[in-house]
Amino acid sequence: MNRPRKGDAAGTRTAAHEMDGGHVNHYATAPAPSLPKIEIDKFSGNPMEFWKFMKAFQMSIADRLFDDSNKLMYLLHYCRGEAKEAIEHCVFLPGKTGYQKAMDILRTQFGRPHDIAQSFMNKLLVGGPITPGDVDALRRLIRKMVNCDLALKQMHYTADLNCSTNLKRIVERLPRHLQQSWAEVADDILRSGSEPEFDHLVSFLDRSVSIASNCYGVIASPRRYDVARQLGIEWEATRAEVSSVNGPDIKDTMAVTFAIQSLHDGYAVDVDCAYTIESLPITKASIPDELLLKKWAHLADVQPARIPGDTVLI
Repeated sequence: MNRPRKGDAAGTRTAAHEMDGGHVNHYATAPAPSLPKIEIDKFSGNPMEFWKFMKAFQMSIADRLFDDSNKLMYLLHYCRGEAKEAIEHCVFLPGKTGYQKAMDILRTQFGRPHDIAQSFMNKLLVGGPITPGDVDALRRLIRKMVNCDLALKQMHYTADLNCSTNLKRIVERLPRHLQQSWAEVADDILRSGSEPEFDHLVSFLDRSVSIASNCYGVIASPRRYDVARQLGIEWEATRAEVSSVNGPDIKDTMAVTFAIQSLHDGYAVDVDCAYTIESLPITKASIPDELLLKKWAHLADVQPARIPGDTVLI
């Protein structure tokens, strides 16, 4: 008969023995690994963080404790701000009652599905337009959309996700060329007898970012220069209506304020508001040179400084 060695503890033995039809089966078991301590982010009352916090607290704290009074103390410790203020008085109640009351308060005040869904959607709907070529901003939008998708589907709030009004407001934040591309994708979906859904838009944007990020997408990008970023000028994303022979058109642009200073006498001209575009419709032939200046008597002695390249940026 095999006996465990002295010092072996249940659950940590290196070998287990089992009788099966008169035979002894041996199973090697490894000792439980020592895992790093899981850090739980404190809950401040933000509805968007409610379910993530509750799951982390349940798995890491509540499931490992038997006494409800201890659970309540840990719950208070891992709450802060409005969330902690809402449940502090629960310590005056008996153990089980106090813990259950605290959990009910958190669910009622910060965990209502409608409030959570609205908070996630506001993150997507509120914000300025994304400028053309700003791939990082598109990536941030996609991450928010994926998080929103996961959260609302868990709460069975897919109606808010696929609401056409919400989808249109998200699309309105996109650069003009992506709006046009999405219109074509949406038209194909409508022609198939279906309605464009949130998942369709996420897939479209993910594909668009993938194209813009690869080497061929960078080469194909119309924005070769971004003088506002090069000069470190503060800017604000906006949209402007441009009228042409083809009629008015809405352009994604950046509003900037800067000053132009002469090279020698320090004279400066303040530009209170200018708008950036992807490229200026100016050819090399339009750039003035010495021959052109000599045609004007008051400019004949001006020697314009030469700059590298032949692209007009300002």
